[in-house]
Amino acid sequence: MKRKMTSLDIANRLGLSRTTVSKALNGHEGIPDSTRERVLNVAAEIGYKHYGREMSLGVDGSKAKAVSGMPDASPAALRTIALLMDRGMAQQGYWVDVLRGVEEAASQNDCTMVLHFISPQDCMELKIPHSLGQREIDGIIAAGLFSKDYVKVLTALGLPTVQIDCHADVHTKDMICDTVMMESEQSVYELTNHLISLGHTRIGFIGDIQNCLSFHERWFGFTRALIHANLPLLQSCCAITPVPGHYFDIQEVSGSLEVMPELPSAFVCANDLVARQVKKWLLSQGLRVPRDVSITGFDLLSTGEESGGGNELTSVRVNGSNIGARAFEQLLWRAQRRNRPAENIRLACSVEIGDSTSFIASNPKD
Repeated sequence: MKRKMTSLDIANRLGLSRTTVSKALNGHEGIPDSTRERVLNVAAEIGYKHYGREMSLGVDGSKAKAVSGMPDASPAALRTIALLMDRGMAQQGYWVDVLRGVEEAASQNDCTMVLHFISPQDCMELKIPHSLGQREIDGIIAAGLFSKDYVKVLTALGLPTVQIDCHADVHTKDMICDTVMMESEQSVYELTNHLISLGHTRIGFIGDIQNCLSFHERWFGFTRALIHANLPLLQSCCAITPVPGHYFDIQEVSGSLEVMPELPSAFVCANDLVARQVKKWLLSQGLRVPRDVSITGFDLLSTGEESGGGNELTSVRVNGSNIGARAFEQLLWRAQRRNRPAENIRLACSVEIGDSTSFIASNPKD
């Protein structure tokens, strides 16, 4: 069986680094045209992935010129993709829906999806799945992998890559690949305004805002609503410090709420998982939701606990399947346009009022 050619083969042949080869193949700025042309010519010569030569006539019609480097512009350019997902998120309802969306979109485009679960240890050691270097993979979707260094390792493979959400400290200059995610900032701005309209003036925020960009943007939406309403940001009522479990763990929530000198009348939580832990702790303290403390979440996850067909939480409805499908569509688009700048795409969400918020009736217990 013929060995699959890699970007390392190109690098060794030209005496270049693998990083330089990857940047040349992906059209990154800062690579001299002469170097890019050498890389693309060798890629075409050794049959690296979809890079090939097209013969075009010269102006005199007598001499054929080799044009290399552009992948096949048809949807068939994506025959097999790898979906990499954080192992810890694999059982969460939102991410299961995302996986389903990617799989269905890939199937509709006659593309095979290979699923890999990535552990925290893999991320720390920058260890990529063995199959990415051994089998014909045409693109990568990284779902919930929030390590910037790990994503850099993935993009260095020279494959079209799309993230679903990303690390919290991303800036324009740090955008190394396309990102697809739900709209977060405006949604939480509206959630917070809803609480303010109910008379709440002491509002706290619970969530690890350094965990991912979506949590960071939810914090921005929360603070923006307070500023517009001329309300103070009560740092003593917020738990935003990075913690290992991102406040999905009841012990982390308990430790943060127990030391608050005074509870607010409402909490905006980074997602439904956090909101449920906050609610559990409040109930353990004899407090009632929403009579004593109102709570909002994000994702609108179903647990079967809803009564009368209503929503347990005031939250934001997110369609994970749509996000997964959109990520595949972006990967398809990127495979055909390797030289275009990285894009950050947000899908609209809808705020839905549930049973966890109400007009402020009294101050919560200390």
